[in-house]
Amino acid sequence: RELFYSSDSGWQFFNLFDAFIVILSMVDMWVVPAVTTGASSDRSDLSIMRMLRFIRVVRTLRMVRTFDSIAKLRVLVSTVIVSFSALIWYMVLLGVVMVMAAIILTQSLRSVFEDANVAGDMKQWVHRYYGTPTRSLWTVFEFTFSGGWPNYARPLVERVSGMYALFFVLYIAGVTFAMFRIITA
Repeated sequence: RELFYSSDSGWQFFNLFDAFIVILSMVDMWVVPAVTTGASSDRSDLSIMRMLRFIRVVRTLRMVRTFDSIAKLRVLVSTVIVSFSALIWYMVLLGVVMVMAAIILTQSLRSVFEDANVAGDMKQWVHRYYGTPTRSLWTVFEFTFSGGWPNYARPLVERVSGMYALFFVLYIAGVTFAMFRIITA
């Protein structure tokens, strides 16, 4: 502590360091551009100022770590950091389930285009939302995360086949309800 603070004079040496960095930043932002306007100069020699700014930010973050008043915040942040691996695996599992659902919907809806009983506007709607695997994946992503799944399910159930109700009930109950509640807990 004596290295950073002089009890005799009351100087905090890192405050002087911060003032030095601010002065360098002002020179970098206002003086150097004013001097070099119109000239094609290489500003790579000013990278030392950027490094000093980075050191200042790192020092500030290290200082935050030492405060006892934010111990609860440190516990919360460390808990979030520890839970990232579980979150990543959950996202991988959710991605696999969404891809499987998209492929199932794309493949099962191929017969719609050959069915004479399905109206032309419905065929266009099916192609718009489920016509290719990428469109189907985007639609599955939307009804998984947006909560607007009835907008994507009801036309299929009412105008194509009632069997899609079973698919959507299982998907919404299994993914949107069960998997999301488990990760929330």
